[in-house]
Amino acid sequence: MTQVARVRVPLKGSLDLDSALTMGQTFCWRIEDEWRVGCIDGCLVRVRVDGDALFAEGYTSGSSLTELTTRYFDSERDLPAFQRELSVEPNVAGAIGRHPGLRVLRQPFWECLAYFILSSVNNIKRITKIVATLSATYGEQFEGDDFAGHAFPRPERLVDLPLDALYDCGTGFRAKGLHNAARAVADGSLDADELRRTPLPEARTRLMTLHGVGEKIADCVLLYSLDHFDAFPIDVWIRRQMERLYFNGETQKPEAIQAFAREKFGRWAGYSQMYLFHDARLQGR
Repeated sequence: MTQVARVRVPLKGSLDLDSALTMGQTFCWRIEDEWRVGCIDGCLVRVRVDGDALFAEGYTSGSSLTELTTRYFDSERDLPAFQRELSVEPNVAGAIGRHPGLRVLRQPFWECLAYFILSSVNNIKRITKIVATLSATYGEQFEGDDFAGHAFPRPERLVDLPLDALYDCGTGFRAKGLHNAARAVADGSLDADELRRTPLPEARTRLMTLHGVGEKIADCVLLYSLDHFDAFPIDVWIRRQMERLYFNGETQKPEAIQAFAREKFGRWAGYSQMYLFHDARLQGR
């Protein structure tokens, strides 16, 4: 039986765990009593927030679990101070006021890339189901007295599979993109550290060489995994929200919205996008 580590991770500011894990940044988490159970870098973990701390349990060492969860939930960011900086823009300030515990997740590269390839022409419920099926079928199993489950499969595991095996997990037309991405990560053709150091336009272009990765998917990976906080993913929700708030409701091309966002929000455009996006979805706009 595998030993479970337990850690307490202090939070600088609040963390709305439910919103962060269900709004469309990630797709691997499920509810078990007061816990959220999911995968971080091939490790099965469960987390909950109590006051000013995140409590985590996982099938790894205590030091490793602390490192994983600290980065994943960006717990060392002084969120109130950071939000004051973002709140110079009135619309962003309003969204922050309604969702003060929302944080951008900093996910492991392979898992984030795989999830968003699976997000193409899909919805959150179905993406989560596909991720769960892939994990249960090909991911490492963890089992203990307190909780059990499967981690998302490593890229090396998927490279060795035929496409039909991925189709059988419900991936549909996304199977080829997922398989090609697994190969690129496994053989080092795409390296997360290198992409973090690469300017955003070039990093986006690199990601878009992958089958099934367009600009929106690339920008999601850049924002939610690769610390390019100036990335501004555009889907139907954020497009409508931006048109309503800044363009008098007039239809705009994505490149026009991108250019406006870079000018308006600067190096934290992605964080601003997250608050505006979540606000739009909850208000049904």
